[in-house]
Amino acid sequence: MNFFSSGAVLFTLTNADGSMAVPTSIGLTVGVMFVFKIIGANVLRLILKTRNKKVNAQAKVA
Repeated sequence: MNFFSSGAVLFTLTNADGSMAVPTSIGLTVGVMFVFKIIGANVLRLILKTRNKKVNAQAKVA
């Protein structure tokens, strides 16, 4: 995860008036990344499963 080496710096930035430049926490962004990793893994699993069915169907025909 390259986020911790480059993206975490964004959370320390402040505006000229002293308020936070990024209005969220590191925990929230890590949580979002974790959720989308799960979603992405399941989408990839679905794609591989459908392709495998197509390959098996073509192998049975041939």
